[in-house]
Amino acid sequence: MFGTIFFESDQDISPNTAYECYDSRWAIEVLFRQYKQDVELTTTGVQSDFSLIGQEFINFISVIITGRIIRAFKKAGLLDKHTYGNLREALNQARRRTEAAKDVMPKTRDMYWEYTTSEAFTFMEMLGICEPLVHPEPKKRGRPRKKPVEATEQTAPKRPRGRPRKEQAEGTETAKRPRGRPRIHPKQEADTPKRPRGRPRIHPKPDPDMPKRPRGRPRKARNVT
Repeated sequence: MFGTIFFESDQDISPNTAYECYDSRWAIEVLFRQYKQDVELTTTGVQSDFSLIGQEFINFISVIITGRIIRAFKKAGLLDKHTYGNLREALNQARRRTEAAKDVMPKTRDMYWEYTTSEAFTFMEMLGICEPLVHPEPKKRGRPRKKPVEATEQTAPKRPRGRPRKEQAEGTETAKRPRGRPRIHPKQEADTPKRPRGRPRIHPKPDPDMPKRPRGRPRKARNVT
């Protein structure tokens, strides 16, 4: 009543061929993603068979054109820093009047552009759609450098930098001063005793044989009459 279902399988193919067939299925998913996201063909607004065939034919042509645009973006290096959506939005803002010459490559920022951003001009220059505008070189501040004079017989040799050394008479050699700051206090000899480290005490230690003074204030002697 519901019909018959047949299952067919190619069991005689090699494992490599089976893997390549399975791997090629991912290309279909990539095409569907480009079909939905890049071209934005997510819905079909027709119902009849003839209208559906005509719309899908136009959609197929638009997908081919989009693929060529994406390859041009990759070749120019624009997809390394920007997404396809951002590039399309920026280029969609470019407007050019109809009275402009069509047989000549347009120049950047000429009188025929309208409502076009500087970002769109940069993208069109990288794609080779527009001829970049030649900007004059900025003037350098300050006094221009003098050109180096070639060494000739008339030019005097340059004086060496620094103070000139004094010439010593032959046979007189002065001893070189040791490097570093000289020490203020010379080293003590090994026989002399070294001073004890730390601050010396103000009060010396009391003699142990001496009796200790009683604590407290001494009492005054009373006069007994």
